[in-house]
Amino acid sequence: MNRKLGLTIALFIVLIGAGNVLAEISVGVKKGDWVEYQVTYTGTPTE
Repeated sequence: MNRKLGLTIALFIVLIGAGNVLAEISVGVKKGDWVEYQVTYTGTPTE
C-alpha cells in the first residue's frame, strides 16, 4: 500500500511539472517580433 501511494504521489508531481513546462511554450509570431536579414546580389543587376 505504501508503494502504491508513493507511485501515485510521484506521478502527480511529474504531471504537475510537465503542465508547468507545457504552459510556458509559445509558438508563432507576436506583435513586436522582428527579424533582420541581408540580401546579396552577384552579377549584372537588372532594371
